[in-house]
Amino acid sequence: DVCAAKGCPLHCVGDSARRGRLLEAAEQAPHPAAADSGHALSGDGEAAPPQGPEARHGGGLQTPWQDHASPFRRLNAATAALAAEVLASRGWRRLDEAAVLRGLAQGPQLPGRFQMLRDGGTGRAVVVDGAHTAAAAAALAAGVAEQHPRAKVALVLAMARDKRAAEFIRPLLRVLDVASVQCTEVPIAGGSERARPAGELAADVAAESGDVEVAPRPSLREALSAAD
Repeated sequence: DVCAAKGCPLHCVGDSARRGRLLEAAEQAPHPAAADSGHALSGDGEAAPPQGPEARHGGGLQTPWQDHASPFRRLNAATAALAAEVLASRGWRRLDEAAVLRGLAQGPQLPGRFQMLRDGGTGRAVVVDGAHTAAAAAALAAGVAEQHPRAKVALVLAMARDKRAAEFIRPLLRVLDVASVQCTEVPIAGGSERARPAGELAADVAAESGDVEVAPRPSLREALSAAD
């Protein structure tokens, strides 16, 4: 019914046993380590040496711990595996099932999509995600709630001018226990032309946030520090 309403064909691909194995493997996919555990990211995105627990917060983010992927990462992995089956049914080369299962077992890797880090100074968990629609925000909120139930959350938010900030922030505020929203600016596609100014973004978010603290922080490093 959903496919009919959207005018999209429904494809049932592969034999049911093979399809079941792929879906089960995607469901069990671990959260991948992003890189060497000895590297970190600084607040301005440059490589930085690891920081110990005693270091003051300076935007240093340690690479992640091993964990299970978020619900939407598992769904995306399953969708990709079954999309390959659709292509195979239409004459494309069929991927070796063992290779697909090995890839899923290693965890789907996509930096910036529910990428889980540690703050090198405070030890707090940091989740980096490129969500920019209301649906993606809802998936992000569900993933954070699953991985970090009962956590107090500080959001650091940057968006493009053409994105709907009010619609985006609602599911995050509804699902998560948000302590503050730090609105900042980051380059988009290598430039600042499309970035929404932090003050404009903060005004849109504040209209939806009730008693939650919302502040404009044009500097990403300042926003990360304020999120402490």
